[in-house]
Amino acid sequence: MVFCISLLLIIASQKYKTYLFILLLLLLSIAQTYPLYFGMAVKGENIDDKYYDRIAKIGYEYKDVADKLNKDKSNNVSYVFTTPSVAYGVYSLNYKGTDHLVGQDLLPKLINKPFIYLSSSSGIDSNVSKQLFKVITDENYDELKKFPIEYIILRKDINCLDCPILTKENLDNNYLKILENNLFIVYKVNEFTPLINVKGSTLKYEMVSPVMFKVNLENIKNQAKLNLMLSFNKNWHIYLDKNDKTNKLLEKNLFNRTHKYANDYANSWIIDTNYIKQNFSKNNYTINKDGTLNFKVIVYYTPQNWYYFYAFISTFLLTVYLLILLRKHKDD
Repeated sequence: MVFCISLLLIIASQKYKTYLFILLLLLLSIAQTYPLYFGMAVKGENIDDKYYDRIAKIGYEYKDVADKLNKDKSNNVSYVFTTPSVAYGVYSLNYKGTDHLVGQDLLPKLINKPFIYLSSSSGIDSNVSKQLFKVITDENYDELKKFPIEYIILRKDINCLDCPILTKENLDNNYLKILENNLFIVYKVNEFTPLINVKGSTLKYEMVSPVMFKVNLENIKNQAKLNLMLSFNKNWHIYLDKNDKTNKLLEKNLFNRTHKYANDYANSWIIDTNYIKQNFSKNNYTINKDGTLNFKVIVYYTPQNWYYFYAFISTFLLTVYLLILLRKHKDD
């Protein structure tokens, strides 16, 4: 859409013969597509003291929760779950009930961590939504640990008669309470399932963008199960991290035949160290004294490659069009 509008504006600019306008428009188009290119448009970014203060005056209770959770500076990605789980509704912005907000929940705008709600309309897979709904309805705290939920917020700023909720008594018995005020009680789930995990070994990972994770695998012996606790999708693939900038569209993915469901909703692969040793040079892995391997992989959502491809095509066509305009201008 932005590209089409840009072309229309370029055609209109011919009447004014101002090619500086064309250059500025090209820069504007690049700036518009930058968040999509790097995945930031999917993730979104929260900025302190911006935007939300223009639409609502929030009480200290909201700020207390945001300050507490935003102190968590760990690189690992985990989710926040609220109970009752309501993404859109009528919220009380202070304990007196004098100020209200009708619309989207403000907490995700204040807190840096992503939120998960009991609704497929909030962006999660319908299977995940159904499973989580059953877990919350049954208050099955053992099953709840299978999700990458690190914080649970028991909220009093909204009422939902039809929503399943986790009761305060059971939350107090199962999790660590880290904050309580007039509107919210925040609990920390210490034994939650990490977003990326491997059984029997250790790993460190970095989320480069919502479509790419860099994973450092250590002490892998023979075979190990690598789990990505996001909704199952066949387009998630694993690649060996060779520390180069080769586009994943040109590389062969690893262990795709072993890609199956984990916990009935997430992604799982079987990592085979023998395959790594047989198909890649020793520059791509290290062998420990006990025979285990250390190596790096990239977990990548491949449809992002098609955006790169069409972005290249669009840029190429726009460049050709600009050259034609310049040629025509010189001829005139």
